[in-house]
Amino acid sequence: MLKLDSLLEANENKIVLVILHGLGGIQSGPNMLTELQQAHTPNMDALARKSTCGLFDSVQPGIATTEKSALNALFSLEPNTNDAEMAVMDQLKLKALALCSKSRHLDFFQQKFYARGPFENISEMGQVYNQEYSHYDFFLISWQVCDEQTKPDQYYEKIKEIEKFDQFVPVLMAKEPYVLCITSDRSIPTAMCKPSMHPNPVMIHAKSCRYDGVQSFDEIACMQGGLGRLLSSNLLPLLLGHAERLKFV
Repeated sequence: MLKLDSLLEANENKIVLVILHGLGGIQSGPNMLTELQQAHTPNMDALARKSTCGLFDSVQPGIATTEKSALNALFSLEPNTNDAEMAVMDQLKLKALALCSKSRHLDFFQQKFYARGPFENISEMGQVYNQEYSHYDFFLISWQVCDEQTKPDQYYEKIKEIEKFDQFVPVLMAKEPYVLCITSDRSIPTAMCKPSMHPNPVMIHAKSCRYDGVQSFDEIACMQGGLGRLLSSNLLPLLLGHAERLKFV
């Protein structure tokens, strides 16, 4: 569990964290590109040029993990510790709302904070985001682009889901959140037909970010990003820091 209690500072700065489940891949397909490289993502690419980017490991380098363990690690939770799971956003002094595309993600996040969905139509998710924006400090946008049963012939299906989400990015940005982070919980390359140990691409957009020269949001470009390679437990402190929700020490 994060030990930031004495450093937390409430303010009005909003944080939006996007989790694109299964986003990471490996070079495959007809052009030997990852699905994220192959996808047409002008909005995420433009955002990456005004962000700091990198990679993070779901649990630790070299280990593939279950979805639950990956999400627990991302929120700095000990697996199977229900009281801690339910208290995490309260401890971080954040009023949080999760908007989910899948029922199982809705069930998971309802254990931690208020969650709504599932939204099969991304425009409906956007309507709720706009309606609720003034009522919450922290928004989790949960969108699945690939599941565990993926197969190589679903390469373009995954690309389609990535491109669908890219068209949603302007909706998120229109509210001008203080911090916007786009990442994944774990990598699921269609070429491997299962979750893998590969690190996840991540970008953080905020007024306080140092732009790092990354020109596109994909796993290969993010290798050169200013965040370097992190553990997932490092992500929330970074988002809180960029939102100026941590005091000086």
